[in-house]
Amino acid sequence: MRIKNLIWLTVPIIVGSGCATYYHDPYAARSEVVTPAPTSTSSDVRVYPNPAPRTLESPPAASAVPGDEWNTAVRVRNLIAGDGYLKGAARNVDVEVIRGAAILRGTVASEYDKEELAARIGQVTGVTVVDNRLVVAAR
Repeated sequence: MRIKNLIWLTVPIIVGSGCATYYHDPYAARSEVVTPAPTSTSSDVRVYPNPAPRTLESPPAASAVPGDEWNTAVRVRNLIAGDGYLKGAARNVDVEVIRGAAILRGTVASEYDKEELAARIGQVTGVTVVDNRLVVAAR
């Protein structure tokens, strides 16, 4: 009787673990690259122009933002966009410019990123003070 109970207990465990171990999902990884079939018989190649970059060097006509604040904000934006390191560090950062004060809000990856962003933005022409409210993200 004990052997029969032992067999009834172990057979499902062995079968279950075998099925879980040897299961292969046919869609999980494919070694071949599937190229979609063409939708047209035309041999023409279409080339789409890149959209023109948007530059806002003066405030919009209906804006209540003074021109000097606008220009300072544009300089800060261009500084961040033109530097690969700052662009990555400021990925989750909002910068607001009010009467020459740059207010930094958001999260950064390290204390170094927090200090470097504040220091570099503080060097921008038109920024008189930096209010660094950045938070270092927990790892």
